[in-house]
Amino acid sequence: MDSKNIDIVDMLKNSGLLQLFHIRRLNGYTILGIDSEACEKECDLNCRDGNGKRIRKCYGECIDRCVMDELNNIIRSISRMFQ
Repeated sequence: MDSKNIDIVDMLKNSGLLQLFHIRRLNGYTILGIDSEACEKECDLNCRDGNGKRIRKCYGECIDRCVMDELNNIIRSISRMFQ
């Protein structure tokens, strides 16, 4: 990682936001992604029919809603850092 990327990762780490992301490298780029594992687990449990089969529409909508909530939390936290 170059120094600019390290500075961003350090800022996220110091603010306690780093655990909300997964970081990976691809072709020399550093990619920050929302860590959706908790959302996937929660939605997997909540979107099952009576036979235990996953309900795709419910699961997709649940993941979208959960990830957007996480993203909004991240944006609010970062905004407070710069106020």
